[in-house]
Amino acid sequence: MVDTWTGPKSGARYNEYLASQKYGQTYTPGQGAGTALKQYTTAQEDAAKAAQAKTDATRLEEINKRLAPIYNPLTELIGTQKKAAETRYATNQADIKNIFGSLSTLGKEDAARINKQFTDSIAKQQMDLAARTTQQRSETAAGVAQAVATGAERGGGEAMAVNPISVAAEQGISNANAIMTNWQGLMQANQSQAVVDAANRGTGYGQQQVAAMDTLSKRFEATMADLGSQEAQLKSQIAAATQAAKDAYAAGDAAAAAAAEKAKETYNLQLLKNEGAQNVANTQATAKLQGIQMQQQGANNRAASSGTTKKTSYSKDIYGFQKRVTTELRDANAFNNLAASITEAEKVALGRKQRAQSATDRQLGVKIKAPTPAEVLSGWKYLGSKNKNSNAAKMLPYVEDYLKNYYNK
Repeated sequence: MVDTWTGPKSGARYNEYLASQKYGQTYTPGQGAGTALKQYTTAQEDAAKAAQAKTDATRLEEINKRLAPIYNPLTELIGTQKKAAETRYATNQADIKNIFGSLSTLGKEDAARINKQFTDSIAKQQMDLAARTTQQRSETAAGVAQAVATGAERGGGEAMAVNPISVAAEQGISNANAIMTNWQGLMQANQSQAVVDAANRGTGYGQQQVAAMDTLSKRFEATMADLGSQEAQLKSQIAAATQAAKDAYAAGDAAAAAAAEKAKETYNLQLLKNEGAQNVANTQATAKLQGIQMQQQGANNRAASSGTTKKTSYSKDIYGFQKRVTTELRDANAFNNLAASITEAEKVALGRKQRAQSATDRQLGVKIKAPTPAEVLSGWKYLGSKNKNSNAAKMLPYVEDYLKNYYNK
């Protein structure tokens, strides 16, 4: 900040001003040095909270992206099953109403039809009996008249007017009328019962409709309750997985903070050590540089003297590389030893990637990518540094060539 102090550079006011400058606050006379510090601390805390909120939002978005492929299909399936159950319920409800509504209508039609059938049958039998009675009496009267006429011819006509034939005919007619009366009563009783039966069937259809609707509703409620339970369980699993990922991030933050604090302490200690060792290091570096320059000069001289030497030509494939390694290193097992050392270096590189994997990725089962050639080379150099008796320096150019041109090809 720009120095705007114009007063004496001593005293309480000047100290307040310096505090405001230190913490980036606008100076107000009389505010006190503690006020500036408090304002600064509050601003830092607010900034930290805002940064943490942004980090949390970013992490939550990442967590949701990773969980979506796992849980979204299940959530969508439950939603689809709910809609299908609702559609089936509406369809079945309409079918039940149509079926039993039609049956109830048939009951009413049956009652009308039954009434008509019995009424028509009774009327027909009555008319047929009346016709037969009329015919019988007419025939009997004709027979009696003939008998009277015949009797008159023989001298006993009046006595023939009352004869057994007339008496028998009237008795038959009387019996037929009695039978008709009984039959009519029986038919009317049957008619009443048939109409009652038809009405009862209609009532029964209505009761069956109520029962069917009740069963359908209960089954629909059970289906929706089961789907609701599955949905609740799925949401619980999603919430648990999300919280586990958040906890893993939080654990990673704590570990990172501890590592940072430890690194800070190590750095400060190293600074103190460096101050005492700097002169020695400078002297050693100078001597080492001079030695390297002398070696390089000698190598240049040897290269210049052997410039006319003809180099052996090898094929560019792996077999040519294998032959070149064996020939130039003068060792029949050189290539096998090189391949084995690279395999060990792969293990080192993979172990590093596993240790570097975040707790969240391990929690979510994220697969570790295969090591790159550069990562394998770093692991190879690390193993060479541990094995002081190895030919790491001699093998290095060939390892680099192999990783560049033949590794994972």
